[in-house]
Amino acid sequence: EAFGRAGWVQRLTIRSGIAVARDAKLDLDQLLIHNVRQALRNGADAVVPTFFLGGDKEHRDLPLLGEIADTCAEIGLPLMAEVFPIGEKDSDPYDGPYSIDDMRMTVRIASEHGADMIKTWYSGSSESFKQIVDYSLVPVLIAGGPKAEKPVDVLEMVKGAMDAGAKGTTVGRKIWQSTNP
Repeated sequence: EAFGRAGWVQRLTIRSGIAVARDAKLDLDQLLIHNVRQALRNGADAVVPTFFLGGDKEHRDLPLLGEIADTCAEIGLPLMAEVFPIGEKDSDPYDGPYSIDDMRMTVRIASEHGADMIKTWYSGSSESFKQIVDYSLVPVLIAGGPKAEKPVDVLEMVKGAMDAGAKGTTVGRKIWQSTNP
């Protein structure tokens, strides 16, 4: 069961922090380094690739999302698609800001292309995030988002997302990078 318990979700795409430290926009061009069948052999409970939609890599990324979804469906491994719009020139990969319309389109595309669940950016308010969640055909979870000043900021983000209909969180670095996890 992929929902309702913590499990291991193997990341399929990556960019090294070394490259991104030199050029943050490289994060927009994720590299496929694992495949679904290997993730199953590794004991993964699900897989997660990251895609930034709306940019010049869509001709590669959308068919790749479809291939990953087909393989996941064939072998019964849930697909958590981590998706973000490319954003405007002042947007930071993963941290936005992104328009609500772009976010709605991004989650809809991923849900129509076979994702079992979506991991994406929290828009900052329960009202705007509800518009995003309502446009998806599958459950939406929030990504951890930008670094928080205080632990209560994380809890408020989670509450806002859950009030909007999110089905969970995928908070990692906010815990393991915390001075007091």
